[in-house]
Amino acid sequence: MLKRILLMIIAATFTLAASDLSGHWNGIIVTNNRPEIISLHLHQQDQTVSGTATFNVKEPLSEFDRIFAVRSRTRNISANIENPELIGNVLVFDLPDTPDRSIRFRLTSVNGPLTGTILHNGEALTGTAQFSDGIAQVILPAHSREGATNPVLVSSAEPSSSEEAIKAKLEGTVYLCVLIDLSGEPSEIYLLHQLGMGLDQKAIEAVKKWRFQPALLNGEPIPFETIVELTFRTL
Repeated sequence: MLKRILLMIIAATFTLAASDLSGHWNGIIVTNNRPEIISLHLHQQDQTVSGTATFNVKEPLSEFDRIFAVRSRTRNISANIENPELIGNVLVFDLPDTPDRSIRFRLTSVNGPLTGTILHNGEALTGTAQFSDGIAQVILPAHSREGATNPVLVSSAEPSSSEEAIKAKLEGTVYLCVLIDLSGEPSEIYLLHQLGMGLDQKAIEAVKKWRFQPALLNGEPIPFETIVELTFRTL
């Protein structure tokens, strides 16, 4: 049932004045309450930003697909960002989606807690992406810092399903944002995508029991933020 964890670092000591967006940013883009992984590779020189972005998007269903209940397909988009503009701490750019359509991103570099679905304790990017069929929320925790090491999972507990979910044969994935503290324990857990029927609480209870070797920066423990993906399957 446990599929994988996606690790992302917090830069707790950055300030907006010294903000540099250069590096590899990992995060999620949430459309229709469904998270998808997104990655940005950015290079900043003074006020000029260039880079590439990669993420998954759903293919539109054809009439044939709807009639025969074919599941929606996904495809990877990887392309150079276009028309980048950095105004203060706001980064705006386009990403080609199809030959005749682009997705417009507006991301803001922040320092301190964010309001909304998730809290970041360090510098982060957040914002919205305008699609032809709606707006998606974008969450990109701060990129890995030079000299930093990722935490190492040393013990874990697998979540059990709830009786209600078993009876309903409910399957799916719960996404959690987990802040790993200096001792390697999950100190804060936030729901990014929920399933209901008790599975969200089961996922949180399991992750609370996980233990890590903490992330290090120049040999010293630092806070670390990660997205945890827990998939529940029925027998």
